[in-house]
Amino acid sequence: MLPFRKILFPVDYSEPCAAAIPYVKEMAQRFGADVALVHAYGPEAVVLNRLSIESPTLVDEMCACEEGRLRQYALDTFPDEPVACYAELGEPGTVVNRVITHHGADLVMLATHGRGPVRRFLLGSVAAKVLHDVGAAVWTCAGPTLEHRAPRIPYRHVLCAVDESDEAEVVVKAARSIAGHYRAEFSNVHINGSSIADGVREVAIRVRADLIVTGRGRAGESFASVWSNLYQIVRESPCPVLSI
Repeated sequence: MLPFRKILFPVDYSEPCAAAIPYVKEMAQRFGADVALVHAYGPEAVVLNRLSIESPTLVDEMCACEEGRLRQYALDTFPDEPVACYAELGEPGTVVNRVITHHGADLVMLATHGRGPVRRFLLGSVAAKVLHDVGAAVWTCAGPTLEHRAPRIPYRHVLCAVDESDEAEVVVKAARSIAGHYRAEFSNVHINGSSIADGVREVAIRVRADLIVTGRGRAGESFASVWSNLYQIVRESPCPVLSI
């Protein structure tokens, strides 16, 4: 997994997406990684691009318009970098997974758009689907957290949050490696009990963590316990979360 060699950045042209760009640039520069942008579009592209729904080449026209839009976005946001662009028709989480399968990536970086006290417990967002489905590491952060503060990069304090699962050793090793790349302080917190997300948040605030590294419950029978808290950890975190 480390060092990261290819970063996939899902683009939806939103403010949280724009707020994540400095983090993507810094991570790519830090690890010498290539960057690829992916945009998933749906039927709304017909209206957005003023296309005729009766056109026999409608699908191809939508694709060409969305690919052009994404390439222009890449030129505007990554003017000095060669960036691959993938624009595909489909549900965003599925498109991200498909691009990883066909083109490869070892890190996905995206903002989550879940809003309100109810949605934090739902798994229907794009971020939640990506966290659940993809095999690559996933960096994510709640949109309001990204938008309402200046980027805290390069990372100066990395917090590793683990439970008692079989993957804990791997997660700690990865977190230490990332801290080493940044020459950052390193802290470790063992998550347990009924208020895991609150506990991780409290520790992150206390140590002024800039990045939380945690697992996704891929090992053994630990999947359910870790996954059931991961999305809430992301939503409650005062900083970005990297899950592996």
